[in-house]
Amino acid sequence: MALPIRPELLRELRRRQGLRLHTLAERAGISKDSVWRIENGMQPGNRADTQRRLARALNVEPAMLTGERPLPEVAPAPRGRWTVEVSQAARNAAILAARRYRVAEALIVELAPLLFVLAAEESLGRRRAVLAELESALAKAAEAGDNMPHLAGIGETAEAVRAAVAAEERSVSARDLLARDLDPDMLAALGDGGGDSGADNPLAAFLAENARRVSIGAPDLAAVAGVTDAGASATLCGAEALEAACGDAALAAAVQDGRIALGEMPRALWQDPAGRLDWLREQIKTSISRDI
Repeated sequence: MALPIRPELLRELRRRQGLRLHTLAERAGISKDSVWRIENGMQPGNRADTQRRLARALNVEPAMLTGERPLPEVAPAPRGRWTVEVSQAARNAAILAARRYRVAEALIVELAPLLFVLAAEESLGRRRAVLAELESALAKAAEAGDNMPHLAGIGETAEAVRAAVAAEERSVSARDLLARDLDPDMLAALGDGGGDSGADNPLAAFLAENARRVSIGAPDLAAVAGVTDAGASATLCGAEALEAACGDAALAAAVQDGRIALGEMPRALWQDPAGRLDWLREQIKTSISRDI
């Protein structure tokens, strides 16, 4: 009688080919329940016919299912090098987020473009919704103004608002996330004092609002101070930063603002709180020495 199929090998081969359980079962001509039971060690799968069917469906030798022969080597996916500069604070944030959600740091990097696109489109969608409300309000104001000729001067203000609405519509249509295309003089005429462009642009406001919302249930999870072309100024995963800093609030702040490079810390120190604390304190001393 053949050796039993090793569940972990069957799962790995199916995963490599991106096959759903029912798809593999259909290809092999075996019931989905039988494949599930073999993958979970509840059925040995030691019948030669079963092994041949599964091996054929996976395009491997039956001996690879039983461990008698090693699995084929997997060629690493080609990876390019980026020359984009990333702040130390952002690197630390990725490490802390990976620890919080128990995922690989690489997954966070791989997901970054997708998550950015989702946030960008939702930000633009919110601006479109506000524009619709403004246009409705302007129409009502114009209708009311027709019945109040003694307030003729209000028309000039309404025209200024309409010009701003039109400019915002053009900005949204051009996917101008940071509203850089809007005329500062026009905004000043409406009473906008300017302020910090990194914090006042629509994308920054949208992200800050969402950070406040999610932090209601998880204090210190996220806060956004500003967003510019150069990057985002944000603090993330406060609880994880404090845990990494062994409860030292000053060291946790240094981790979050990038004065300490967590990526340079020996991995063994994650399991050694006392050693980690000594290492972090030494990094702060080194940082202070550099700044003097």
